[in-house]
Amino acid sequence: MLLLPAGCGRGEHPPDAPTPGVDVRAYDVSIRLDPISLYLSARARLTVFHTADANTLDLQLSEAMQIRRVLVDEESVRFERQGDRLRIPLPEGDSALVTITYFGTATEGLHRGDVAGQIVTYSQAWPQHGAGWLPGVHHPSDPARFDLHLIVPKDYDVAATGVYESDRFRPHDSWRRYDFSLDADAPTYTFAFAVADSFVVVEDSTDSGLAIRHYILPDDARSAAGLERTPEVLEVLEAILGPYPYAAYSTVEIPMGYAGMENAAASFLSADLYTSSSGGRNALEEVNVHEAAHQWFGNDVVPAGWEDLWLAEGFATYLTTVVYEQMDGPEVAQERRVRMAQLGWRDARRRLVPEQYIDPEDLLSATVYKKGGCVLHLLRLTLGDDVFFAALRRLARDYADRPLSTEALRILLEEESGRGLDGFFAYWVYGTRIPELRIAWDRSAQRLTWRIEGDAGTLDGVPVELLIQQDGHTEVVNVLNGEAVLPGADEPRVLPVGVLMDVHD
Repeated sequence: MLLLPAGCGRGEHPPDAPTPGVDVRAYDVSIRLDPISLYLSARARLTVFHTADANTLDLQLSEAMQIRRVLVDEESVRFERQGDRLRIPLPEGDSALVTITYFGTATEGLHRGDVAGQIVTYSQAWPQHGAGWLPGVHHPSDPARFDLHLIVPKDYDVAATGVYESDRFRPHDSWRRYDFSLDADAPTYTFAFAVADSFVVVEDSTDSGLAIRHYILPDDARSAAGLERTPEVLEVLEAILGPYPYAAYSTVEIPMGYAGMENAAASFLSADLYTSSSGGRNALEEVNVHEAAHQWFGNDVVPAGWEDLWLAEGFATYLTTVVYEQMDGPEVAQERRVRMAQLGWRDARRRLVPEQYIDPEDLLSATVYKKGGCVLHLLRLTLGDDVFFAALRRLARDYADRPLSTEALRILLEEESGRGLDGFFAYWVYGTRIPELRIAWDRSAQRLTWRIEGDAGTLDGVPVELLIQQDGHTEVVNVLNGEAVLPGADEPRVLPVGVLMDVHD
């Protein structure tokens, strides 16, 4: 994990960002890996395009990896190395093929875990841990294509980013080669693979023929039922956002600490999800929906910088509620949006786009997930469904394979809606306040009234919903009504649906 020497503010050029004028378009990587010792020997071939005045390529590769040689257009070159930074000279012209041959025992980005006695070795590249095994531009704003040729002892199974193409081994050889290809761009933190003694592969497809593969560890094979709605999930997302960005979709069970990771075309899901029960909820499906939504926002439409992380996590969080709205109805979506809007004091008031950060991992909080989702729901209510979903489809189309900033989002929303959103973004995205919902309960009249304070006018005329609970009775009301008469005499509980507000008596 790279610790930057100073905070990165908006508008500055972070040291881990791509070299100006240089674009890595594709990675073709061959790795021979011992999944137990984590020793690897590898060759990475990078297709690089650059402007005439850009004469160096800056990459990250862990100090644990030793470099045998670097070729540029098949000619050996001298390169600079300082810590995990590589600086490679680029030739005249506008493109180059850069080949790096390296080896070593991985100390980051590769992990081993145990599931019911089976060892699983897997990569985890977010945010920059992929530098532990891949020389690359480990920043979200430089997505690329990825071909992986992974060579492991022949009795192992492999799952990876992209589309499975083949596996093969020669007679009397103790190694097997697996080939995967990612047919559209994605950031390097979504390049991944997993190696296990055995995977059970459950195949499925959408009505349009998109291939789906679930890689499940044998002891959990029955858990495939928790993923049986994956075709419907992808079809709903396609209806909302436009065509699925890649040629196939997979899920992979691995023993990781995160619930899920949105690796391109191959979502990694925690083994704990395959055996746990969450009060009747299908937690495995819920995480899969979130990671599937990332295939559009996060993987295809990439954040312009780590500070724009909410454009990935907030979108995936909110789109999960929209998928359930389509599949299971508005009441299920309302329940999820109520939970989305329940945030701690600090998380609710933290800026969505930080002014400074030290480490990208510091940005992982409920703010970018839940507050980000709530801001998107409020934008939907403010702009209306037609404008909001047209804007999402335009984002998915116009920003496919290229970075999206928060300001670019604002501009596109203004263009789609024909209204200024400076005040909205100043309050909800860049601000540190949330409104107060003041409620009053008249027991004798069984009448609940409310008013909103401190919203800077951003909620004027916006049909925010409130969930009211009283003695087992639940109803959803429009905040613009100003009051509700309830069936009981006990004081009710009031919860905003998908919008951040402090509720006070």
